[in-house]
Amino acid sequence: MKTITALAAMMLLYACGSEPSNGSEAVAAATNDTPTAPAEEKTRVEELAGNWRVVDVRVAPGSVQAVSDDDPALMGAVLSISPERLAWKPHKGGFFTDTCLAPQIGPDDSIGCAESRFGPPEAHLVSEGVQIKLDWYDGAILTLSRQ
Repeated sequence: MKTITALAAMMLLYACGSEPSNGSEAVAAATNDTPTAPAEEKTRVEELAGNWRVVDVRVAPGSVQAVSDDDPALMGAVLSISPERLAWKPHKGGFFTDTCLAPQIGPDDSIGCAESRFGPPEAHLVSEGVQIKLDWYDGAILTLSRQ
């Protein structure tokens, strides 16, 4: 394949009216194996990796109110985020048994998991500067800060 590429490069140079001083220059240019590595971008999960503590709880308007603003059962819970999983650290009270393997955060901030689901079906994880907001069960909107 390198030979074909080198020959094509030489033919292109001749066709354009530019003659390399010797054929080996065209071969060297065409067979340069130095790849240019694209800059690796971090995924949203990688950017958010770490431990995040619930510092605020707000309740979305609705007819059923099973939680309250700054609900003590939810306050202080710690969410661990890594490319391998989203998981809550042990916490007394609250609804913190959800685990997500191989998490992905979509362009619409939805949470995708390789297996099962994390949070309610309408859950979104939104990064807001130094905090994240997470839709949780019973209309709770959790604000988390990095530990």
